[in-house]
Amino acid sequence: MTSSSSSSSSSSSSSSSSHTLPRLTVLLFSILVTLGSGTNYAYSAYAPQLGTRLNISHTQLNFVGLAGNLGVYTSGPLWGRIVDLRGPRILFLSATILLFLGYSGIKIIYDSGIPEGLETIETWRSVVLIGCGYMTGAGGNAGLTGSVNSVAKSFGEGARATTTGLVISGFGLSAFIFSSLSSILFSGNPSAFLRLLSLGTALPMILGFFFVRPVPIVSGKDAVKGGAGDELELGREEREDGDVGMGGVEEEEESVTLLAAQQGVEIDSELEYF
Repeated sequence: MTSSSSSSSSSSSSSSSSHTLPRLTVLLFSILVTLGSGTNYAYSAYAPQLGTRLNISHTQLNFVGLAGNLGVYTSGPLWGRIVDLRGPRILFLSATILLFLGYSGIKIIYDSGIPEGLETIETWRSVVLIGCGYMTGAGGNAGLTGSVNSVAKSFGEGARATTTGLVISGFGLSAFIFSSLSSILFSGNPSAFLRLLSLGTALPMILGFFFVRPVPIVSGKDAVKGGAGDELELGREEREDGDVGMGGVEEEEESVTLLAAQQGVEIDSELEYF
């Protein structure tokens, strides 16, 4: 019985460790995704040059920035509903498309400049510019929602708040990182910075599509059931080989029940941290 107890405890510990690496993988890639999700707040890094190039007023520039904020806030319920029903992969795919098209569209309008014979861009271009701003906000929020949802479902109560906090902090640092890159590498070149935004935000979403998904949390009750079932099966095989009587059967089942209760205490204490 001692050997079966040690084998069961080692199997439960190996099962716990086998889920640690997938959870850490989800956490790291979720942080990477959110680092590319908050770039909507880096709008001020290229907005002045955009206004000068297109000769548009501060009011029009504010509309573009406001559209990005609206994209973040109004798309939240939709992304939340989708991730509840279908999982996060649709969100990462949508984020890839929206961020790439949004920043690419802004770059194209910036590079085109003012049409010949006009003092500013046409109305339809202004509408497209606002629409591109909305797409960047909605795409960033899709990446954030998918990442936070996956991490929250992958970690237990002992680590859930810490890990989701790390993911959300990536969203806050995103604008700072890209704004710093703009001032260091692309100072005075908004077109190159917009190219970086279109590619640098889409690539993390592609990685999230492949690597970020919820890792199921096995409860202590389920783990005990599995361990007790293995012990019962092992005991039955030993009784069949040794022709153990009914008294031995009852003693074996009682010992398995006690072992299951002990494992339940150990597994519940481990799950507080995962």
